[in-house]
Amino acid sequence: MAMEWSPMETYVITCEKVRSDIAKEAVAPGNLNIWSATTGEIVKSFDWRNTPKEGPKSIGFDSEEKFCAR
Repeated sequence: MAMEWSPMETYVITCEKVRSDIAKEAVAPGNLNIWSATTGEIVKSFDWRNTPKEGPKSIGFDSEEKFCAR
């Protein structure tokens, strides 16, 4: 598993290896997730098929965290 904080630490981005032995929707729709650091809820979820270590680095925020893109 890999994780990164957003610039203002409002969000945590996590990515884990795709596992076929658990239901896809068990925890989140995807394995690359943006979480609210305040509520602990998933804000956005993506499917990521490459190395989990690189997943969080594929999400970019602007300096004020008004926008993010993958």
